[in-house]
Amino acid sequence: MMNQTEKLSEITIQDAYRLDDTSTDEMPNVFSTIDLNGTQALDSNISTNESDLGYTSFGIGERNPNSTFNGDPASDFSGPASPQRAVPKSKSTNTIPNININLSSIIPPNLPHSSSVLSSAGEVSSRFATKTASTFETFKQWSKSAYKCTRQIVSEKLGKSSKTVDPELDSQIENLREVKRRYEMMLSLTVSLATNFQNTVNMQKSLSETFAGLAQRSPDLIEEFTSNSETQRQLVRQGEILIQDFNQFTSSLKTLCQKTMEDTLLTIRNYEAARLEYDAYKFDLESLKSVPHNEQKLHEIAILEQEVINYREKYENLKKDVAIKIKFLDENRVKVMKKHLVLFQKAINTYFTGNGEALCSTMKQINEANSSSNPDDGSFKFQSFLEKQ
Repeated sequence: MMNQTEKLSEITIQDAYRLDDTSTDEMPNVFSTIDLNGTQALDSNISTNESDLGYTSFGIGERNPNSTFNGDPASDFSGPASPQRAVPKSKSTNTIPNININLSSIIPPNLPHSSSVLSSAGEVSSRFATKTASTFETFKQWSKSAYKCTRQIVSEKLGKSSKTVDPELDSQIENLREVKRRYEMMLSLTVSLATNFQNTVNMQKSLSETFAGLAQRSPDLIEEFTSNSETQRQLVRQGEILIQDFNQFTSSLKTLCQKTMEDTLLTIRNYEAARLEYDAYKFDLESLKSVPHNEQKLHEIAILEQEVINYREKYENLKKDVAIKIKFLDENRVKVMKKHLVLFQKAINTYFTGNGEALCSTMKQINEANSSSNPDDGSFKFQSFLEKQ
């Protein structure tokens, strides 16, 4: 039995040496040529021989539980563990297997196709380029107009260039600006009067409370203090009503000065800017016509003539708008101010005459005048566009 065991050990050791001597590059081919059926037969034969001999792969001194005791102590204990033969766990090949992956299960269904993404990017880039070119062209046109207008202003100041003038319209514009300055001064004075009168009412209220307190502490002057306290209290009530009249009057003036007149003046500023552009391009056209002409100059003159026509149309349209707005502004300004001035004077008179009922009636008329739009309401026939601001 010992001879058989030694032979098996030598065979196994020789196989291990051959495996060690095999190069790494040749390992896959070596394992690929192993006869698996023959290996299984060899394993079964070795297992049978080991079971017959009573030896297993247990360590030294370990008893094989499947062996039987035959009287030889040496046979009940396993000898040195025999080296295990290296068997590859799996085959190794140099070929790469074909793997089919269903991309529809990985890519989200809402992800756009690459062609659609590229087309969308192209459209965005095209729109951006168009917008950039348009912005650059607008800036270029604005720069040219700004230069021409600045040069025209300087030339007019120095007397080197003529200015398109409409004497009648210019006088109306100057008159409107003067009226606006005076109305703004009236508004400022009215606000100051309302503020000071509010302070007066507050002092009258404090004085009335003081008289009432002294009446309680002075039995010998209780009648006089009470009478003065009641008088001051009555003045406070009428003064608060008059302050409401002041507020209504100042509100109407603010609407007239800061909205209606300002809207007309904005149209006037646009008209003056259009006049300046028209004169600037007309001056360029006259200067270009005064020099010798060639084919290029004739082309520039044709382009400049068209621009002059366009600016002249813009100037004429704004000129008509300014004339119409000034006319309607004057008409409505007179109607609105006549109504509010009459009511304001009536409120002042009723306050200083001490007629509280008449003052309340006047305040009611003012409120109705500010909120009513009935065309059949006596002297207040209609609500002008100034009151609708």
